[in-house]
Amino acid sequence: MAGLWEFPGGKSEPGEGPFEALHRELDEELGIDVQDAEAWFELAHDYPDKSVRLDIWRVRHFTGEVTACEGQLLRWVAVDEFAGLPLLPADWPIVERLQQIAS
Repeated sequence: MAGLWEFPGGKSEPGEGPFEALHRELDEELGIDVQDAEAWFELAHDYPDKSVRLDIWRVRHFTGEVTACEGQLLRWVAVDEFAGLPLLPADWPIVERLQQIAS
């Protein structure tokens, strides 16, 4: 979905558990080494041409410097700034949970 912002992530590889997938994806996309993370919640979203299931994690500790390793645009966003971003539809429930925590 070109032109839309999304949270970092990706697909699990065969035989890979959720934490291993998180660790690998954030290394590949952001160049960080996840040291500690907790599974936060799961969500499912149906697009017209596919359905996705997302495992949402809270990364509590990582090493390395966050870098756009795949040439993507990258920025930190305060919770109240999300309203102005063109975000993937599947990611809005994540923003809603972040807003609940922030309030």
